[in-house]
Amino acid sequence: MNNAIISKIAVYLHQESWLIQVFIVVFITLLIDFIQKRVVDRVYRQFQETNSYWDDALVDAIRTPLRVVIWVIGISYAISIVQAGKAATIFAAVGPLRDVGVIGGIAWFLMRFITRCEASYLKHKSGAGEEIDQTTAHAITQLLRLSVIITAVLVGLQTLGYKVSGVLAFGGIGGIAVGFAAKDLLANIFGGHDSPRSAVQCWR
Repeated sequence: MNNAIISKIAVYLHQESWLIQVFIVVFITLLIDFIQKRVVDRVYRQFQETNSYWDDALVDAIRTPLRVVIWVIGISYAISIVQAGKAATIFAAVGPLRDVGVIGGIAWFLMRFITRCEASYLKHKSGAGEEIDQTTAHAITQLLRLSVIITAVLVGLQTLGYKVSGVLAFGGIGGIAVGFAAKDLLANIFGGHDSPRSAVQCWR
């Protein structure tokens, strides 16, 4: 009886070989995720012993987004294997969604990196007893975050097949209008510095 069950399972797996392939892909994805977590944790501990705070922010920012990107790629590859074995129209969306997921992961990493750089910079300067212009630092950080979000959205739309030329044209006109409207605000932000050069030195 056991031999009959084993034979039926063997026949089923032979007919549905994509199941074994999906299992292998998921296992490899899990293994890669485990290895990268160990490597990133070790690198982070080593960077914490250095005097630079930028490398700590970089490694800390990449942790979770890297795991998400690894699993997005792994699951999308597994789904493509299922698509080969079980044809369905819905699987056609896997490729674009995978690309959008990767773009989102990269944008998430950049956002986390910018946030951690700001926090590390302010903490470092405060600990050294140096004067800090938090308003300028926060304004620069917000502009960088906004740039990342806009770029990620436009690239994502392009990946999904939407033409962004009209959006870019509208954004250019809108950017000019916002620039004129915000010039007084920016003047007030940077007005607290003795010179434009000191505003740049804030982030050095």
